[in-house]
Amino acid sequence: MGHRLDDGPIDDAKQPYSATEKTLYVESCKIFSVVPASYFLCHMHDQELSLVHHGLGPQGAKALSVPLVTNTSVLNLNLSDNWLEGGGGVAIAEMLKENCYITRIDLSDSKLGLVGAQAISAMLKENVTLVDINLCGNEFDDHAATPLAEVFMSNNKVQSMDLSHNLIGEGEGDVLGNAIAETTGMKELNLSWSCFREMGSIPIAKGLGANIFLRAVDLSHSGFGKTGAATLGEAVKVNNALEHQIAEILELSHNA
Repeated sequence: MGHRLDDGPIDDAKQPYSATEKTLYVESCKIFSVVPASYFLCHMHDQELSLVHHGLGPQGAKALSVPLVTNTSVLNLNLSDNWLEGGGGVAIAEMLKENCYITRIDLSDSKLGLVGAQAISAMLKENVTLVDINLCGNEFDDHAATPLAEVFMSNNKVQSMDLSHNLIGEGEGDVLGNAIAETTGMKELNLSWSCFREMGSIPIAKGLGANIFLRAVDLSHSGFGKTGAATLGEAVKVNNALEHQIAEILELSHNA
């Protein structure tokens, strides 16, 4: 008879430290009632581990997180399109609080939602290893803007973040704009296919104008319109660092 599972912390599934990582994973899968991913068993010591489209789900993410806590081999982890949802996002975030080897992670198209955004934000306040995180297409709405904005100001290690194809709207332009102005570690930021529209674009443009650290910004398909573009133009005039690189770093297509 299978175990009845809840969304509790992944620590509940940890086995004795003498167990090998493979044994640890198999036992964790039993606890979380999921079938072990054979690809992970064969490649858990690769520096670049891709589990794209593996249908892990929340429970599979919890099982996977257990051996990854102490894994020292994986540096680049791709979990894109695995329907992790909030519960799986929490498990991965808790793992990344402990793992100090993973530097790049792709959690795109994972339906993390607000719960996932909050968990990722809390994790990035502690993690000092990640430099690249992809959060594209995770149904982050206006409620997720505040925890995500906190990351901009509290973490100076992440250099590249992809927040494209999410649902953050014009009402949270001030929140993101202020955060963009304050971030010092971010070099690349993708906010394309957002819902900022003209009113939300104004504070974001001002935030970009105040930032001298960003080197690549994608704001395409975000409804900037003439007002947002004009505000960005004014911001650039007072930001020499941005002005000298404006042609290279800003992607503003399809914002009419």
